[in-house]
Amino acid sequence: MHSLGQQTTGIQRKYDEIQHDQEILNRLLDNLRESSDAQVAQIISLIRSNASMEEVKSCIEQELDRLSRSGREPTPEFVMLEIEIWRESQINRHR
Repeated sequence: MHSLGQQTTGIQRKYDEIQHDQEILNRLLDNLRESSDAQVAQIISLIRSNASMEEVKSCIEQELDRLSRSGREPTPEFVMLEIEIWRESQINRHR
């Protein structure tokens, strides 16, 4: 039987996960608003293919590398999205 403290901890953990997922979604939407049509098409195509979080993260990292090589700066939203996806992958790795 689980104690009330364990249930509360589980509920808090689930709440934190949902809140984190919401932050990632908001950052993704911000990034899509700021990105070129080609970038948006690539990300949407990847998401539609049921790509894992790691695959989406890799796509974003490639875009950051491309922007870096071209001398253009990624939008702050794009950078924050990449950070959030990386954090999510680290959390999932330790579960």
